[in-house]
Order: sequence, then C-alpha cells, then structure tokens
Amino acid sequence: MSEATLVTIAYKVRPEKHDQYLTLMQGLLGRINEQNGISCALYKVDDEANSYVEVYSCDSMDAYDSLEDNLDDSSRETITKIAAEFVTNRQSVTAMQRV
Repeated sequence: MSEATLVTIAYKVRPEKHDQYLTLMQGLLGRINEQNGISCALYKVDDEANSYVEVYSCDSMDAYDSLEDNLDDSSRETITKIAAEFVTNRQSVTAMQRV
C-alpha cells in the first residue's frame, strides 16, 4: 500500500461508555483493516481523558470515501452507534495528501 492519503478523525468519548467503546472499536478496526487499499489504527491522545484519533492510511482518497460502502451492515451500524451514543463533541476530520 502506498499510503498516498492520511485521514484523521479526532473526538472524545463519554467516560461512562469508554470500555464499551474500546470493545466496539476493536471489532470495527479488524473489519476495516480487511479492506483493500486502507488500514486504520486507533490512538489515545496523551493528557486528554477519553480523547481518541482514528488514523486511516489509504492508497487514495477514493479508497477512504468508499470505505463505509464496502463494509457490512453490522460495521455501518457500529459506526453510527459510536457517533450517536459515544462521542461527546463534533468529530474533527482532517485529510492529507502526500506531496
């Protein structure tokens, strides 16, 4: 994989949902990383309680854009659930192209 594109999604998770969030993300990351042309890792932000950043390394922006369409229904439901029930702030999304 050439990793021509990086996409980050930063957010905070509700403290009372923290353990359930990590369990859901483990399964979701496994399914995302099965996709061709994309890999994802989850990072905890130092010195910020319950703050996380998802980092997607992609062959292209098209690979990232089609990611959710290529996942199964259960994975899409997990993404929706995390955004609706677990995240406390607006997600910050940054896309970067290698130069």
